[in-house]
Amino acid sequence: VISGTTATTEVGLRHFAGTTELVELWLHDRPLTEECLKPFRANTKLQQLVLANTGATDAGVAPFGACPDLRHLDLNNTTVTAAVLPHFHA
Repeated sequence: VISGTTATTEVGLRHFAGTTELVELWLHDRPLTEECLKPFRANTKLQQLVLANTGATDAGVAPFGACPDLRHLDLNNTTVTAAVLPHFHA
């Protein structure tokens, strides 16, 4: 489980590149960029992804559609659109 706050930085998140076993990622309430999410794309075991109140975009979120166990996705108050939904399983 990784939970970030406004003190979490893009540089700090890069240290998670290569991790593959995360099941929860909470990076809410921060000025998130697409670059911040890249280190977590290999975590296909994610069950919860919380990006509410961030700068998350369609391009940054779409790769997480490859997570077959994703059950909770919080994108409230982001610029993510319905166009990203086909990337996610039903």
